[in-house]
Amino acid sequence: MPQTRTVQVGVSLSDNPTAKLEIRVKPWAVVTYEGDIVEWKPVAINGQAVRVTDMEIYRQTGAGPWPFDDSRPFKGKKPKSGKRKPLGGKLKGGTKVPYTIVITFTDDDGNHRTASIDPDMIIPD
Repeated sequence: MPQTRTVQVGVSLSDNPTAKLEIRVKPWAVVTYEGDIVEWKPVAINGQAVRVTDMEIYRQTGAGPWPFDDSRPFKGKKPKSGKRKPLGGKLKGGTKVPYTIVITFTDDDGNHRTASIDPDMIIPD
């Protein structure tokens, strides 16, 4: 039965001498079945407030067919995909579909920063 699959995206920063930036995408490889919708949701990590202020989801050029009804980039604070299409054509069971998440987040000084992450989608059926 189709479901909404949630991908949590979080950022944390430390201003200690190591100046650590951590970006977390969970799950890294989201498994989608026919009819599923994927929602990318900003979350707090490492006890910090939610820092992600905006996200854009893009298909990667040359990565093969996009598995959703809509091939446009998905944008917003909580972007959602269209429904996952049935298999057919070049999309086969077991396919990994890489995509790009571009996030905007706020640093400790209130500045907006951006980062790109390239996780996968898994097509099991």
